[in-house]
Amino acid sequence: MLHELLFALNGFPGHTFMLIDGKFKVNEAIPYFHPAEIGILNQLLDIATDYWKIEDFIKKHNNTVFSTGQNNEGLHGMYVQALCSGLEEVLEPYRQTLIDLEKSVLKNKTAQLSFIQHKVFPFQPVLRNIYGLIQQIQFRKAHGCFILDFIYKSSCSGVANVKEAMQRLLHECHKVLYKQLLRWILQGNLYDPFEEFFVKPVENKDDKSEEEVSELVNKFQLRVEMIPCHISVSTAEKIFFIGESIQLFERDRDLEDRGGVLKDQEAEFYNQLAELSDSLEFRVADFERFVDTVRETASRHLHTLVLDNADLRQELDILRSFYLLGRGELFQAFIEETESYLQIPPNAATEYDVRQSFMAIVRKLWTDSDTLANKVKVELTNYKPASNEPKKTGWECLSLTYSVPWPLHLIISPKVLSKYNEVFRFLLLAKRTQLMLHSAWTEQKQNKRQLRFTDTWQLRNHMMFVVDNLQYYLMADVLESQFCLLMNRLDHSTNFEELRHAHDIFLSSVISNTFVNNQPVNQCLTEMLHCCLQYCKLVDLQGDSKSPKFEELATNFSRQSSLLFKLLSSIKSRQTGSQLAQLLLRIDYNRYFSTYGHDIGKVTELSAAESTV
Repeated sequence: MLHELLFALNGFPGHTFMLIDGKFKVNEAIPYFHPAEIGILNQLLDIATDYWKIEDFIKKHNNTVFSTGQNNEGLHGMYVQALCSGLEEVLEPYRQTLIDLEKSVLKNKTAQLSFIQHKVFPFQPVLRNIYGLIQQIQFRKAHGCFILDFIYKSSCSGVANVKEAMQRLLHECHKVLYKQLLRWILQGNLYDPFEEFFVKPVENKDDKSEEEVSELVNKFQLRVEMIPCHISVSTAEKIFFIGESIQLFERDRDLEDRGGVLKDQEAEFYNQLAELSDSLEFRVADFERFVDTVRETASRHLHTLVLDNADLRQELDILRSFYLLGRGELFQAFIEETESYLQIPPNAATEYDVRQSFMAIVRKLWTDSDTLANKVKVELTNYKPASNEPKKTGWECLSLTYSVPWPLHLIISPKVLSKYNEVFRFLLLAKRTQLMLHSAWTEQKQNKRQLRFTDTWQLRNHMMFVVDNLQYYLMADVLESQFCLLMNRLDHSTNFEELRHAHDIFLSSVISNTFVNNQPVNQCLTEMLHCCLQYCKLVDLQGDSKSPKFEELATNFSRQSSLLFKLLSSIKSRQTGSQLAQLLLRIDYNRYFSTYGHDIGKVTELSAAESTV
């Protein structure tokens, strides 16, 4: 009976101890067991059942190899292999105990059941917790380094044997993590054939060429759902930043002036990582300290490279000159040159004409025009709408493209440039409206046959007053002040994260204060500016002659300007900055706008009547 019991404890059922419904049980047909013995046997058979199920898990998943890219539904991968290896190591003391018991039973024919119970029962909590861990992993279909999450939680046990066993499993699985970290942090390579790491490459879904893909900023992305609980998200983000930086430099290591990120400290970091890997207990503080050290080294090197070698300040100044209309004389000449064919829906030849005009103006007004010709270009996007959509004018399709030098694309990414283009189109609309209104004023001044204070002149005065103050607010209060703050932050920065954070704050502030991301205000401003442009076209066609269209424009402008004033006033109460308050003060310095802003059309008629009298 004792030999059959030892066989059952090894996971082999027999005639006395049978495997029924996935559980070892005493054969009820055998009548000579005492009730006390049955109680002891049931406790031992529970241990046998746990061991048998653990062994079954190892047999199913150990040495299971899947090809990369295969659609695998079951548990697989390097972490499962490591878990199985750890289970083999943890179960070895239990197996050795059964071998020793077999020897004792063979030598001592009078061995009792209680003797086996005394030797085997200490393994009960270990096997029970291991089987519970396996059940959680199978139920949640845990994959990759997320398996570490379950093991780490199980290792936080108050039972010494259980804690030691779980730490051994965690140590074995951490070997895989450290190998992946070694490749990612120190070499910039991602070895992850089964997609188990919390960093994964971004798939190229747009069928871009290899040359275009190599210039992508985000070739990898962080998988937050795969991060184990004992590795914080901030630490994972630092690991992602280090690997992405190393990967960037390893890809371009052929360029001597770029150098390596970790330089001579790579061997030192390798030894530190090896010490962490050899340690049986995972210490979160030591791990985070190592990650911080590597990150600071990479960040300082990138800071020097981006700010000094690549001259980030100069590139940002170029962005400001073009995307933020810092060179006003350039865009004034561009608007005057291209207004005739950009105010209508463009065709295939329009983009070529616009590019030629833009480059001619840049060469005329910019000293280093040859360099800029290869960096900044204009293009027309989405000028072929669907059949059910209204056609857009050339100005609405206009955007800029900018060739970002290496490695500034870490800060000035394609997503950032798309935001700059949104701001650019709005600023260009405001600039164009201001120029058209001043051009209308010039034309009206040259027309000596008309009275000086007609209702159309009064309407133009109201429009110019609002647009001029809006333009000053955008260019001086917002863009100039925010750019000065950006330069100050760059001068006081010490690492790469501070550089990127400073630029993100700058761009967010510009987008917020220019109301590009505020749909009600942006729509109101856009309609008001288009109303001003329609007025300029009407003046160009009909001069100052009275027309019902002027009254319609006056009504529309008064409605939009009044709504704008109300919207900006409501925003002012929620903002702490002074720029918007300055704009409202300039517009409504004598309370005229808040009193008559909702009815400028009638005020215009009254003023015109008083002037004729």
